[in-house]
Amino acid sequence: MMFDAFEDENEDLDEDEDDDDEWVDEEYVHDEDSVDHIKRRVQAAAREYRRAAPPKPPRPPVPPLPPKVPEVIGIRGLDYRKYKLVAKRAKAQGKTISELLNEILDQYLSEEEGYIGEIEALEISEDDLIDLEENIRFVDIDRLTFAPDITRQAFKKIKELRRIELVLIPSHLYLLASKIARDCTIEKYTEDAPSIVEKTFNGDVTLPREFFQVFHERNEQLKLRVYGSLTLNHDVIRDEFASVVHTLDVDEDIYCPQHLIGMVYAMPGRVDGEIILSRPSDDS
Repeated sequence: MMFDAFEDENEDLDEDEDDDDEWVDEEYVHDEDSVDHIKRRVQAAAREYRRAAPPKPPRPPVPPLPPKVPEVIGIRGLDYRKYKLVAKRAKAQGKTISELLNEILDQYLSEEEGYIGEIEALEISEDDLIDLEENIRFVDIDRLTFAPDITRQAFKKIKELRRIELVLIPSHLYLLASKIARDCTIEKYTEDAPSIVEKTFNGDVTLPREFFQVFHERNEQLKLRVYGSLTLNHDVIRDEFASVVHTLDVDEDIYCPQHLIGMVYAMPGRVDGEIILSRPSDDS
């Protein structure tokens, strides 16, 4: 009897334990569902906040780097009172102190080192160089011409040629000039460089040797312009023709002998017609 009662109590205990296990499992499952539900709500609220939030303003552009400050030059022993006077004059002239100081330095260098320049054209002879002092500088000149009588020894007095648009130099001084030139265009010429003249014919013309001899004796080169046809006689000498004719412009045909035909083809200028080989009997 007692055994049956103890057994019944154990059965009740077993049922209670099963009930507890079932309750715990249901509570655990319920808690998990609650956490997932809260997570989903938080995520949905975050999405709504992002959609409702105003857009972020664009980033301002990165400002450019400041220009590089030039090197500051300190001068030890500079008289401060004189510096203040220069600053006062610069202000009165509407200039910065550096601009005025640069002008003063340029003037000093020009006077100290034999500066000659800031002119359009200048011709220098041997006597001119003899009268000038050593270490001459020719600067900022449009056209500078050195005479053919200048010796190499006299030319060595020149220290610099700078910023000259055209330097005309005799051939025996060309190498010396090239060594001291900066920002210059240098052209050399022979001592007996011919002058260039123009000659025009309005119509057909025949030119004998005597025509070219005149210009050859004068040491002149010829810009020949013919508004018509040109006939060159067979007595024209090749060397004289080459030394005299600078350019050749002919509107119609050119009749020339065999020994000149290649030179006529190569001559600078323009020929609108044909270059025709002529015979000695064609000379008039």
